[in-house]
Amino acid sequence: MPISRVWEQVMERMRPIEAGVPELWQFLQQLIEECAVAGYFKTTLLEKSRQ
Repeated sequence: MPISRVWEQVMERMRPIEAGVPELWQFLQQLIEECAVAGYFKTTLLEKSRQ
């Protein structure tokens, strides 16, 4: 899976959950990865602005 800037932003935004609710973090990582594979994240921020 190519890592996009949007994916990085999502992970950065969700990172506090890793420390605050570690039980939820593994589930959240899996969910984010599934969303990325399904194509919910644009590959670049520029693509999003063009639509």
